[in-house]
Amino acid sequence: MYVILEVQPYEYSTILGIYDSLDNLKQVLIEQDIQYKQDTFYPQYRYTKTEQHEDYTSTTYYSIIKTPLNTFNQYGYDSIEYEV
Repeated sequence: MYVILEVQPYEYSTILGIYDSLDNLKQVLIEQDIQYKQDTFYPQYRYTKTEQHEDYTSTTYYSIIKTPLNTFNQYGYDSIEYEV
């Protein structure tokens, strides 16, 4: 499972989306025009989106996190059903 976070440097992060496969993640990156390009001002962020406006240029920073799938139910037991 992959999570895209929109990052406000030194402030907070917002979840942009949660994706179950690498293919879905890649498709969203292309659709949202998020590029793998390390920023010079904040080098810890490798995914950026740059937009040209009339008077200025804005850059949005993203982090992508790979998380394990949780296979446990609300009681803490593995949710896989076994045949008896």
